[in-house]
Order: sequence, then structure tokens, then C-alpha cells
Amino acid sequence: MKFTKPLVAVLLLLAAASVLAAPANRPCREDIQKLCPDAAGERGAIRACIQENFDQLSEQCQVAVNKRREERRSAGGGQQTPPENAGPRADP
Repeated sequence: MKFTKPLVAVLLLLAAASVLAAPANRPCREDIQKLCPDAAGERGAIRACIQENFDQLSEQCQVAVNKRREERRSAGGGQQTPPENAGPRADP
């Protein structure tokens, strides 16, 4: 159980990276430009910024990050609880 929080944090970061990598629809683009100007072009810094500022992200971005996190969680088969700072969970 000690690894649950770090595992969920990693899943959130991977979900955020996937949302950012989507070429067609980028619901987090403006949020990242506004909240993470120093992280431009640095994927790890962008992931950290998204995690740190989750509550300040637009609803569209939060939904996209949560959706991707749920997809990854389902693919992994594990039922994990989101970290305290991950914001509201989007139910499928």
C-alpha cells in the first residue's frame, strides 16, 4: 500500500502527457500556456505543473486529464484512488 500514492501520481502524469500529446484536440493548451510558462517544451516540467495546478485548470482540461487517467487505470486493471490534489474524479 505504500506505493499506491506514487503509482497514482505516475498515472496522473502519464495521463497529462497523453493529453498534451494529442495533436487534434488540446484542451489543456491554454491552461499550460497560462499556468506553466516556464515549462514550455519540457514534458516533465509540464506534467509537474499540471499536477501542482490541477485545481486551477479549466474544466475541459480537468475532464481530459481525468479521462486519460481512468483509461490508463482500466488498462492496468488496478483500482487506485486519485491523489488528494488530483481534483474531482471523472466517472465514465
